Amino acid sequence: MCPIDIDLSKLQALLDKLPDNLKPIAEEYGPALIDMTAKELWAWIMLFVNLEHEEAYRTILSRMTEDDIMAEWDKKLESWVTANKENAIAIAIQKSATLAVLDALLQIAFVALTGVPLI
Repeated sequence: MCPIDIDLSKLQALLDKLPDNLKPIAEEYGPALIDMTAKELWAWIMLFVNLEHEEAYRTILSRMTEDDIMAEWDKKLESWVTANKENAIAIAIQKSATLAVLDALLQIAFVALTGVPLI
């Protein structure tokens, strides 16, 4: 059963009441959501409530135009590229720190075994 009756004339008022962090999501997926019937919208909301996020996103994607899907892909790709660059920097720092520790341990072991300090 769907307890929602959508009045499109009130849509902007509803969007204005959204928290700022949710407004971009509503603007991005709003057109696809507006095309849904009340029953379809309720079913979509229930997918999120029931933590079936993948199916909820598939539902939205099936209602988006190809251009909208490609625009969404471009945004996701950009975020992945940025994350990969940040991860590469972190990995380089970890590798450098690990090599420094290993170098120090090797020097300690060399001195312990030979009694000759490395200079």
